[in-house]
Amino acid sequence: MLNYLNKDINKFALSIIFFLITLFIINNPLVGKIIWWFPELFGDLRTPIRWLECANLGYNFYEDKAAFMECGKREFNYGKIFLEIPFSENLKFFYVKILPYLLIFFSIYFIFKIFNVNSYLSLIIPVLAIINPSSFLLFSGANIDLLIFVFLIFTAYNRIYFINWFIYFFLTFTKIYPVILFLYIFFENIKRGIKS
Repeated sequence: MLNYLNKDINKFALSIIFFLITLFIINNPLVGKIIWWFPELFGDLRTPIRWLECANLGYNFYEDKAAFMECGKREFNYGKIFLEIPFSENLKFFYVKILPYLLIFFSIYFIFKIFNVNSYLSLIIPVLAIINPSSFLLFSGANIDLLIFVFLIFTAYNRIYFINWFIYFFLTFTKIYPVILFLYIFFENIKRGIKS
């Protein structure tokens, strides 16, 4: 039975089940009395979206910090490349209403995909990685680190190296700590020659 859980389709089904459990928990007001919640769902994601909206309106943090701060309500603390992310009203709807749910689902799916279930104890570890207060706090806030986590696990499974390099550059110039992941470029395909 445990080998049955290692198939991708079954990990996908498990991901859907735990995604629905997570949605129930982060939308349940009773849980907010036990675990610290943000005042609004996906509150951490709303600030970067506001920064994109301000940049789209013509405010420039690097030229007029005070005006940008008045528009964005908080100081901009990401790399300059972050403001190059496309923004429009249609994309704002996607960023606010759809992207957080996609990030939560894919993070849960990648957690299950990482682990090879060969005992009941090894099944408990990914479940505890998903069902814990710090994960729920991350999911309910939809912090940018959730996006970084999903992109990094995606690059571990992706074999289109150009896409991986683009993701590494983007993440590194958005937040500095993913810079260590550039080392993966040197180990991603040992058999590949210098020409390719």
